[in-house]
Order: sequence, then C-alpha cells, then structure tokens
Amino acid sequence: MKKDKKYGFIYITTNLINGRKYIGQKKYDKDGEWKNYLGSGTIIKQAIKKYGKENFQREIIEECETSKELNIREVYWINFYNAKESEEFYNMVDGGGNPPVNTKGYNYKSRKLICLNDLKIFNSYISAHEYYGCYRISIRKCCTGETLRTLSNDGNWLTFMFYEDYINNSQEYIDNRFEKCMQGCIGGQHANYGRKRTAESIQKQIEARKLKKYDYSDRYKSVICLTTNKIFQSMKDAQEYYNISSVISQQCSKIHTHAGEIEGKPLVWMYYDEYLTNKEKVKIKLNDINTIKLYKRKVKCINTGKIFESLEKARIWCGLKGYSNISSCCVGKRKSAGKHPITGEKLIWEFI
Repeated sequence: MKKDKKYGFIYITTNLINGRKYIGQKKYDKDGEWKNYLGSGTIIKQAIKKYGKENFQREIIEECETSKELNIREVYWINFYNAKESEEFYNMVDGGGNPPVNTKGYNYKSRKLICLNDLKIFNSYISAHEYYGCYRISIRKCCTGETLRTLSNDGNWLTFMFYEDYINNSQEYIDNRFEKCMQGCIGGQHANYGRKRTAESIQKQIEARKLKKYDYSDRYKSVICLTTNKIFQSMKDAQEYYNISSVISQQCSKIHTHAGEIEGKPLVWMYYDEYLTNKEKVKIKLNDINTIKLYKRKVKCINTGKIFESLEKARIWCGLKGYSNISSCCVGKRKSAGKHPITGEKLIWEFI
C-alpha cells in the first residue's frame, strides 16, 4: 500500500491463536515502520511477546488525512466494537491519543482484576472491595505485587491479580502465586516468618477489623439552598435532587460562587447550622443570587449537530453531573465528554 496524501490509518490486529483483537492507529512514516506495526498498547505488547509476532495479523480498516481525524476515528472504532470493555479485545483505553490516567501508566481504579480464590472478575478494585469487604488499598497492593494477600470480612485470605496479567501468565505462575497466598507470611524479613496462624488469632483480627469500621455520619451536614429556600439533610441529597456535581461544600466554603442553576438563576448554598447563626453571611449570600452572572456560552455537539444555549443544558441532555468536561472538550483538553443518551456514542463538543 502506498501513501496517497493520507496521514495515517486505523487497524485491527488479531491474535491468530486465541482470536483476541486490538484496535489502534498508526501514522504513515518514511522509514516504512508502519508496514510491520502491530500495536503499542500494554496488553497487546505482552501478548505479542508471549505468542510471537508470527501469530498476529493486522488489517487496515480506514485511512485518515489528518492527525485530528485519526484520533476521532480511532475513538469511533473502539466504541463501535466496544473494544475497551469486551473480553475479545486487548484495548484498555478509549483511544484518540488518551493515555491511561496514572503516572505509572495505569488507572488502577478502573483496571480489571480477578480474585484467584474463586476466579471472579471485577471492573475495579473498588467493586472487589464492595463484594468481599477487603481494604481497597490491600487489593491494589495484591495486584501490583506489593503484598501477597488480604483478609475478607468473613475471615478468608484472598489474593488478586490484574486481569491482563492473569491471561498473559502461565498457569504454573498463577498456581504458584495462589499457593503462596494460602501458605501464609512469606519472607525471612517478616516478624511472623514461618509461624502458622491459629484460628483464635484470625478471629481476633476479624473482630478488630469490625471495630475499626468508620462512622461517616458526622461528615453529612445539612445544607440550605438560598435560591429556593429548600433544606436538605445532606449535600448528597441536594446533589441528587438538583442533579449537580459535588461542589456544594466548596460553595458553602466560598471557594466557588455557586453550585448548579435553576431557571436561569444560580444555586447558592450554606451549611444550615451556619445559616441559623450567621445572619450577616446570609445577607451576603442572598445578594449573590442577583449578582452572579451565569456562564451562557453556546456549545454544539459535533456528533449530532445539536446546539445548546449553555453548558448546563448540554450536560443535562447527556446526563453528566458537571459541565467542566464539556468545556474541556471544547478547548481541546479532552477528546470527548459524556455519551449520547440513546446510542451511547461518546460525544465531541465545540464552542460556537
């Protein structure tokens, strides 16, 4: 294939042994590197190393004329095949030049993992924490190899691996890791090295963990919306009622001028106990309702051509909690923001 005024192409690389695929983009280069290019994603590179380049086949599915078009079309094809979520693909990110969000190259909070005890798969270590009751940081440390195991709420020792590590390592390696988890403390540097835990010591630790559970009730403060004069038992209730992002506390602390809007008026907030005692601050806040100018710049959804009078109306239409992502997309800091309420397609925006 010759480069004919094309900037680059979108491709699908297929593992001929297990059928798994990878969608990516590549720029045409003068030295011809693109001809043998199979992909640079973390998991696809691990798979190529494991199975060998000869067991992979690449197919070009679309050519693009600019870098921007290449990014947009890569996002389109990854969404079209649901490649990021599908187990039939190696893709881990949305594409379009978006790297995983972490200085080490991964977003641990949204990275898939597997519990080796029962082989249950979770989309994040947070969901694994909710299922087993293990500490979230302990689950993550198991996946990164910092620790071998963690204790669940019912007193069972569990160990975890990132799912891509699980599928790209041999069964012998996985069995060995699980065996170490069941053996107990491993390592001569540990104070309990070589000692077996008794049922009594395990039960004591379980009881201690139950006593350590935090009570977050004191963190929930009642708030009042001065714009509507409506009182809420907590900021969470207020956010859900008005469908706004979590900046009410920052507005109460005067970090932001307002949090949300209704019928063209800004929603101004105060902690309810402060509202009852600080009348001077109430007067200042009430004055803010009439003086704050809402951001009314029009935006256009490139996918649908639909125009919105404000970022607030745009974010309500696509179901976002806040409009900052739409604004970031308009100025080029994000590739997309929100999803189409019917088709689920990721949305691209611009100011008009």
